[in-house]
Amino acid sequence: MEDRRDRLRALGEFVRRRRKEVGLTGKDLAVRARIAQPTISRIETGQFLLLHGDQGRLRPCYWGAPEGGTGQSALPT
Repeated sequence: MEDRRDRLRALGEFVRRRRKEVGLTGKDLAVRARIAQPTISRIETGQFLLLHGDQGRLRPCYWGAPEGGTGQSALPT
């Protein structure tokens, strides 16, 4: 169980770091990804499993692609 928590925490840290690198606030990312801002926060703090569908919505945001655009994934798989 601890291993899963460590992985969630590491993924959350990655998401937060990439969001900040591209200059987005949590609210900005939530709007672009069409995910509720509290969910973004829970992902970034390792309290929520980033589901496959959510990963797809986050990917363009990290590369600065326009909303709904396609970008290469920066998320680990």
